Amino acid sequence: MFSFYPQFALDTMLPLAEAAYDVTKLPAPWKLIATIQPDNFGFVATSGSICAIAFRGTETKGEWIEDFDGLAVPNQFGRGMVHQGFQDQYSKLRASILAAVAQVPLQGHLWITGHSLGAALAALCASDTTFADRNKTVYTWAGPRVGWHDYADWFNSQVTNCVRIVNEWDVVPRVPPSAKGYEHFDLEALIDGGRPKLDADFLKTAHNLDLSYRPGVARELPALPKAA
Repeated sequence: MFSFYPQFALDTMLPLAEAAYDVTKLPAPWKLIATIQPDNFGFVATSGSICAIAFRGTETKGEWIEDFDGLAVPNQFGRGMVHQGFQDQYSKLRASILAAVAQVPLQGHLWITGHSLGAALAALCASDTTFADRNKTVYTWAGPRVGWHDYADWFNSQVTNCVRIVNEWDVVPRVPPSAKGYEHFDLEALIDGGRPKLDADFLKTAHNLDLSYRPGVARELPALPKAA
């Protein structure tokens, strides 16, 4: 069983997920291969023999509409039933991703991450049969359910090194509802991002990488020994 490594999440995968929103913040020593198009949906980058694929979350009205398209349809790039809106978005980006990854040596390790809608796209990318033989590590942040139980089973069979990081105060990982057949794939790392103020920004704060997910993962780090 794969384990959750909070330090790795905090120091490596979180900065990559954040840089998907603004590639100019791509941390050293990562080298940009290409942005994911259309609409600058993230990037493909390398560091040594590692290739990273990172996806941003929802930013436009059209993307929000696709987020709420909860109809389940057959998975075009694997098995099981998946969220139509998420698959439609991944389909638009797939050629750009494959073209960028094709520039990277095949023997390299593949790290995949994303936040919110980007977490759903990261899941579809990781379970894409194109990457079936790649050595993959996947960390998703605040991800919604992507498909039915048959997709979750398919994902678990294809992606063994994966952690879903979920802030207990965040509602996004609770949708689409399980009552409609949707099910999360394995290993959840439930964190406490700190209860936000009960105001108009409550949901937004609980879903935010910097405001809630960063401090939540930091709480999972081993406590430093007290000074004598």
